[in-house]
Amino acid sequence: MWQSLRAAALLALVITGGCVTVAGYPERPAKLKAELESLDQYFVKDIQHAPLPDGKTPKAWRDEVMDNRIRAHDLLFGEFKRLAFEQHVVGSVGVDWALLALSGVGVVSPSQSTKTVLAAMSGGLVGAKASIDKHVLYEKTLSALFAEMEAQRTTQLAAIRNNQLKGVNEYSLSRGLGDVEKYFQAGSIPSAIDGIVVKAGASQERAMVDVRQLERASTEEVVSITAIRAKFNELYRAATTLDPSDDAQKRKTEALKAARDAAEKLGLTIEATAKDEDLFKRLNEEIRKAMDNREQLAKLQDAFNIR
Repeated sequence: MWQSLRAAALLALVITGGCVTVAGYPERPAKLKAELESLDQYFVKDIQHAPLPDGKTPKAWRDEVMDNRIRAHDLLFGEFKRLAFEQHVVGSVGVDWALLALSGVGVVSPSQSTKTVLAAMSGGLVGAKASIDKHVLYEKTLSALFAEMEAQRTTQLAAIRNNQLKGVNEYSLSRGLGDVEKYFQAGSIPSAIDGIVVKAGASQERAMVDVRQLERASTEEVVSITAIRAKFNELYRAATTLDPSDDAQKRKTEALKAARDAAEKLGLTIEATAKDEDLFKRLNEEIRKAMDNREQLAKLQDAFNIR
């Protein structure tokens, strides 16, 4: 899987090498390829079942593997972002899918073979140029899309750091790798479009506050606020979906009802005619209060049915 991700980044560099664009980023140092190759050792198959290296505790090894995979994903995301902006800065609506493969390749199951992953990638290249709907690029804009990706990545990183406070019996390497995969997928175009309604900047600021609170909060409090935030995000995404299918609309109705029930338990007055965005903004404000208010944390646990 890792070999395919690195191949996608390098393939994108080769394919886009002949495109004439206005550079919006400084040139990436030539050592990028070497650094990615140095991280190969952390992407070997079934690494979670490999013998523990000499001198490493299970927790130290778990964190080392996770941290180095996160580093690799950060390098790939940075390159994806640089190339995407350079393609868009000249005014072209079409964005080469070789670039977007960096965000989409993560949907392929890690259990699948490299051959299968490469076959899936090649399907996105055969068409040469595939144009993203201009309404997405013009109405949402690349800046907004990447701001939302950054916000979602920061939120997921905060969850990872919270879980790394636990021992390996409670938070295994296998679970950690699953969370790192979610971190990778948070930096994708579909994930960004799904999450853009509440301003991305506020979302990122909120996530950074969560990270800064780790040193002052107890492990139990960190776990609780993370669970509350995860439930809020789940309801928000379901309530703001653009999917017209019956199942998606049913989940949307259920999510809005659950959000209103939570607001009622918190004693908030939400008018029946209030916009959905306003409802979630009020709930978000209540969650932020919990960072310095232990009683508020207990109320939120009850409101969101977190046990």
